[in-house]
Amino acid sequence: MKPTLLFRPHDFRKLGRRRRLEASCALKNLGVPAEHRIFLGYPSGAMAAIYQTPRWDTLVTCRALGQRYGVAEWGGKRQTHPFSRRALVGDIDRLLDLAKPDLIVLPVAFDSNVDHQAVSRLFIERMQFHQVPARQMGYLVHLGSRKVFPRPFGYQPEGELLDPPRTPPAVRYYPSRAGLAAKEKAIRCHRSQLGLRDGFLLSFIRRVELWWPGGKTTR
Repeated sequence: MKPTLLFRPHDFRKLGRRRRLEASCALKNLGVPAEHRIFLGYPSGAMAAIYQTPRWDTLVTCRALGQRYGVAEWGGKRQTHPFSRRALVGDIDRLLDLAKPDLIVLPVAFDSNVDHQAVSRLFIERMQFHQVPARQMGYLVHLGSRKVFPRPFGYQPEGELLDPPRTPPAVRYYPSRAGLAAKEKAIRCHRSQLGLRDGFLLSFIRRVELWWPGGKTTR
């Protein structure tokens, strides 16, 4: 009989801190300075609940952490915030105002990860509400089983990436050699995830990328 692994709230907090450091490492390798790295600190697995709550001030409890508050980092400055829709909407509005973007990259709405779905939909809603004049580009990470996407599976940096089934047409983009090398270096910063799913993340290191263009909000 295989031993059962029990994760306590402390273990999830430790993993969250580790993944934030890994993400910071990836952003550093992509040339993003520390003062421009922002981590909102909302809990994995609870974004859909926060997004769907009918009362904006309702506090959502993260089951893994057993808490209703998180810690964000705005350019290295730490701030505590509640797990509520009002707080999340306020943070997204603040991001849009701070960055004044002309391009926003989001998970596609048909990504099967419910956290990705919630973030994508809420960002688009706030862009439309504020009439932010920015283009949207969507990327896909999860589409049900790993047997569906990405295909072919595994580390194949010189290989193609097949279009996922039953999805809207994607735009194919071929990064430069330098761009592909920078992407691989950034992905390899996420060490806590590279050992999961038999190298799932490494399957995205390809000579081609798939993007789904979204609309553009105009003033």
